[in-house]
Amino acid sequence: MGGTTGNFFDSLLSASGSSGGSAVAVAAGYAPFALGTDTCGSITGPAAHVSLVGFRPTHGSVSTDGVIPLSAAQDAVGVMASTAHDASTIARLLNLALGNQDIKTRGLTGTFLTWPFETVGTPGSQHRQDKTEVRQLVEQAATLLFENIQARHQELTELIRIDFAHHFSGSDFTDITHGIDGYLHNTSFRAPDQNTIPTCVQTLKKSTLSDETVANWRSHDAEYDASTIDANKRKTADNKHRFSEYLAENQVDFLVFATSAETASKNWAGTAAADISANTGSPSIQIPVGFTTAGLPVGITIVTRPEYDTLALWLGEMMERALI
Repeated sequence: MGGTTGNFFDSLLSASGSSGGSAVAVAAGYAPFALGTDTCGSITGPAAHVSLVGFRPTHGSVSTDGVIPLSAAQDAVGVMASTAHDASTIARLLNLALGNQDIKTRGLTGTFLTWPFETVGTPGSQHRQDKTEVRQLVEQAATLLFENIQARHQELTELIRIDFAHHFSGSDFTDITHGIDGYLHNTSFRAPDQNTIPTCVQTLKKSTLSDETVANWRSHDAEYDASTIDANKRKTADNKHRFSEYLAENQVDFLVFATSAETASKNWAGTAAADISANTGSPSIQIPVGFTTAGLPVGITIVTRPEYDTLALWLGEMMERALI
């Protein structure tokens, strides 16, 4: 089957990506769950826009063998399912070590991030008018979570008002073309017209990605050398350590924010703050929290410290229970 996947709730709208096809398949009942790949919001985004639970584990905790690489420093394999319990069950099968994680469930402290609502939405978004409605649903859900688990709310001004990308920069996809070239070289696939191994650039030209995006990714080629992937991995490892230290020093156990400040539009269904997990390697879970009056789903994301996957999964289940 081919073609562009449409949103389950309105086929004219975006399903988000890049695991949008898998998310829509679960929403349509083709399967009870699906695995997805997430480099920067590619599980949480699709899950949010089709009212599913989406879990991205701590970077490196689940093997990415066989996954087409976008950024070795950020790529993660996670799960999308109808409920937090199902997502937790599959996550534990993907990473058996989660069964040995002890978590604290009392006396937790969380921070609600508001800055996703203060960012400018995508140009031409046809649902920008429902941003206020999305915010109301997300804030109500966050309040219910804090009350349900009796968590303390702590405001961290610098955390609430900044764009994380400025403080925890990611790989910027500087290794994408070389990573995909390496992947293609190790497959048995050959271009049918020339019986040659295709390149990343040739493949991207046949995709629906804009010429501008492809050109931007290719612009990194000149500065690439053999150490780029290692340097990006070291950056993620450093971000992991600094982010864990920051939350520990401020005695914050989890962050809560809107997965997307807007509902899906025709050409865009992005995520508000996906780079928090992507750039720090932290686990995150997206939970559906309701629908707008237009009938489009809204979601909330919970992020914990790296290696605290079990806590993220537990908080997801608590969020789900609070909404019943």
